[in-house]
Amino acid sequence: MVNDEMGLDQPIPVPSPRSSGQLANYDSSTGTQTTMENQMSKASLFERQMLELINEERTSRGLDPLQLELRLNTSSEDHSEWMLNRDVFSHTGSNGSSAGDRMRDSDFKFSGNWTWGENIAWQSERGSTGISDDVANLHAGLMNSPGHRANILNPDFEVIGIGIERGDYKGYDAVMVTQNFAATDAPVRIDGGMTPQPPEPEPEDNMPPVAWLNRMTFSPNEWLDAGKLVKFRDADGDAPTQFMVRNPLDDFKIQIDGRTFEGPGTYRIDADDIESLRITADSVGDRGNMQIRAHDGTEWGNWDSFRLRAVAPTAPASLDNDLIASQDAAAPFVAAETMVSDQLRDFDLDECIVPHDQDVFLMA
Repeated sequence: MVNDEMGLDQPIPVPSPRSSGQLANYDSSTGTQTTMENQMSKASLFERQMLELINEERTSRGLDPLQLELRLNTSSEDHSEWMLNRDVFSHTGSNGSSAGDRMRDSDFKFSGNWTWGENIAWQSERGSTGISDDVANLHAGLMNSPGHRANILNPDFEVIGIGIERGDYKGYDAVMVTQNFAATDAPVRIDGGMTPQPPEPEPEDNMPPVAWLNRMTFSPNEWLDAGKLVKFRDADGDAPTQFMVRNPLDDFKIQIDGRTFEGPGTYRIDADDIESLRITADSVGDRGNMQIRAHDGTEWGNWDSFRLRAVAPTAPASLDNDLIASQDAAAPFVAAETMVSDQLRDFDLDECIVPHDQDVFLMA
């Protein structure tokens, strides 16, 4: 079972004096409406859901609702995609850019009395099918954080861009959101509605793959060739494309394709490299659970836990001779394998279980 994760950044507000004017929706210098939507990004259904949640908070407190701005949609969506693609969660974006840089790069104009701010957040997908519940969870998390709440309820902000993207983030099926807030005396380009999308083809039913490893016992500092013992099954007959291994244990090391990783971490491994997976621990008595899952080219299977423990090495054959030479003739013979069994008798495997079914919320 996968841990649920959620992350909130440190919000970025940029205060600037604001006049109490209306939104500039008409460009008098060109005589054109500022709601032009050429080459701009229109908000998706889920991004509009988040806007509704934001505006419910604002209007219930007597604040003006925010309007979606096409160029801010673009800067927000681009940053969410960039964070997923780079496995990074930060206000500092592509080429060291700030949120204000990214808004300007999307051709949003700051003029006269202006201000901007940014919120970012993510969580692993959870609950019912689809991400509507994830959008609601992310909004609740932002509202429960004083800094993010201040951006959402800032009376100086007038327009917003929202970028909600889905993808893999550090081993999780993640929902990533960027909110770009702004106000300016320059003309703005309001997102007046969704672009009709062609219906998506009905997906073919796909059975998720299953990967697993049996309980493994090995000697300390002995590299166990775990990858060669991985089992895989797919009801559709699909071959694995990738595996993911999660190590929550401080005392264990993982080796993948010759590279060694110590301590907790989650690792994605191409199917062609899975046999390079090796595991070891430093001391007798180190034990615990790791997890593994597989991807069949369509979806990830569920996590499966496997137990590990490091035990004393089997006594060498020469030890038998030492025992025989030193024992009293009248004393019973003690076999080496009996001694090893006695050493293992105190191990309690039930204590190896690491729970993975609780929600974990992380806020920075």
